[in-house]
Amino acid sequence: MTKTMKYQDLMNALDKGDVRPLLYLHGDEPYLMDKLVRRLLQALVPQDMRDFNMDVFYGNESSGADIVEAAATLPMFADWRVVLVKKADALSAASLEAIAGYLDNPSPATCLVFLGEKIDQRKKFFAEFKKKGELVECRRLYENQLGPFISAEAAARGKKIDGAAAEMLAYLVGNNLQELVSEVEKASLYAGERDTVTVGDIREVAADTRVNSVFELADALGGKQVDRAFRSLGTLLEG
Repeated sequence: MTKTMKYQDLMNALDKGDVRPLLYLHGDEPYLMDKLVRRLLQALVPQDMRDFNMDVFYGNESSGADIVEAAATLPMFADWRVVLVKKADALSAASLEAIAGYLDNPSPATCLVFLGEKIDQRKKFFAEFKKKGELVECRRLYENQLGPFISAEAAARGKKIDGAAAEMLAYLVGNNLQELVSEVEKASLYAGERDTVTVGDIREVAADTRVNSVFELADALGGKQVDRAFRSLGTLLEG
C-alpha cells in the first residue's frame, strides 16, 4: 500500500486480504467511507463476533485514553479487533497526543479506523500517522466518474444499464452517491427479469419533477416548439 491512498486503492487492497492496523478515512463523501467500513468489517469481524471485537467511539465525546485502551485490547476468539472513531476531526489536542503514543507500537491484531471530513497534514499528528498508517481519501466523484459508478452499482445487482440511462440518472441526481445507489436499486427492481435498465425505467422510477421536464424539453426541441421548450428549461433551472 502507498501512504496516501484513494478509496479504490484501499478497496482493492482489502479484496487481496491486505489489511493495515492504522487507517484514517477522510473526505467529503460519507457513502464511500461507510462502504469501506462495511467492507473492513466483512473481512475482519464476523457478524456474530462484533459484540466482542468491535468498538465505536465519537471524537466529540471520547478520550484518547479510552480509544487507546480499546485498541490495545486483544481480540476475543478472533484474529482481529476493529476500533472505529467517528467524527475524528473533533478529537481534542490531548486525545490526539494520547493516540500519537499508540502509533509507535500499534497492536497487530487491531484495525484502528478514524473517520473525519478534514485533515491538516501539516499538523504533527497527521505527519506521524502518515508514517505509521494510511491516510485514505474519500472524495465526491467528479461528473465524468458518475457513469462508471452507476454501471458498477447496476452490475452488482445483476443488471446492465444503457449509457443514456446512466447519463440521465447522473444528470437528475448529481454526485449524491447515496441517492444514486437508491435510484439504481429502484430501477433494477423495476426492470424485473430484463437484463438492461433503460431510459424508460429511469423515467418511471426517478422521483423528481426534473425527469418529466427533461423529456418535455427534448420533445419540444424535436418538435421545434420554442415556447414549450423555454417553459421546460425554466422548470429545470428552478430545480
